[in-house]
Amino acid sequence: MLTRLAFFFTEAIRSVMTNLATSIAAVVAMTVSLVVLGLFFAVLLGVNSLAKDVEESAARVKVFLADTATEGEVNQLREAMEADERIGGVIYVSKDDALKRAEDLFGDKSDILENLPVNPFPASLEGDVVDTTRISEVAATFEERPGVYSVEYGGERSEAVISFARWVQWTSLVLASVLLLASTILVSNTIRLSIFARRREIEVMKLVGASNSFVRVPFMIEGFLFGFLGAIGAVAMLGGLAMLLQRFIVEQLSLVALPADLMANVALTVLAVGVVLGSLGSGVTIRRFLRV
Repeated sequence: MLTRLAFFFTEAIRSVMTNLATSIAAVVAMTVSLVVLGLFFAVLLGVNSLAKDVEESAARVKVFLADTATEGEVNQLREAMEADERIGGVIYVSKDDALKRAEDLFGDKSDILENLPVNPFPASLEGDVVDTTRISEVAATFEERPGVYSVEYGGERSEAVISFARWVQWTSLVLASVLLLASTILVSNTIRLSIFARRREIEVMKLVGASNSFVRVPFMIEGFLFGFLGAIGAVAMLGGLAMLLQRFIVEQLSLVALPADLMANVALTVLAVGVVLGSLGSGVTIRRFLRV
């Protein structure tokens, strides 16, 4: 079994080197297609993450406590929120915790908070609303309670951001699907040219009694190599673009860096799509020449 598999790989590599021009064309076509696909997938993942964060923020009511609030008022307010069936969970955020959140938000520029004479951030009680359509109703319930400074929630802005994020999600998904189909056709046609250039070789193999699987496997391995090399090139290009974008975001816009798991997911997806496209593209295309 291993001997036969080694033979198939040897034949595939020999074919790639013999038909170097068409092989390079197939790899380049695969790389370009996967780079664009990877960009769309990165946008889709980023928007999904943004929508999730906004939804979590929109579903949270923040009851800010007045500095003059007594311990009894805070406890009564917390008990009232915990007893409210519309709220799933309640947490207490102290003034120190609020300041720490602000420092984390400012990141490298958090030193501007060190010169403040007093901590300006109020303590708060935060509750996650079970039904976001009732969030304004829940907020109004606690606005006039003793010890309350103000009540905030996501409101209409969050709803607008969520609606826009969902629109971008569906648009990116549709465009990515169309692009995936176009990439499949492009890669399939490129591989078809490679196979067509060797149709005589296939005919000879069939005449001497080679089975369809014996003929097909080297071509599928060849397609796998096209897909793998194209995916590696695409991942390298996407990685370079991500580094440039991250430098611009962090240094020029002073925003948070791109999440590492986002780029890892994009890279793994591009590799998987490249390998599948190359292998299946070759396997499906050669069926015509084998007349199966």
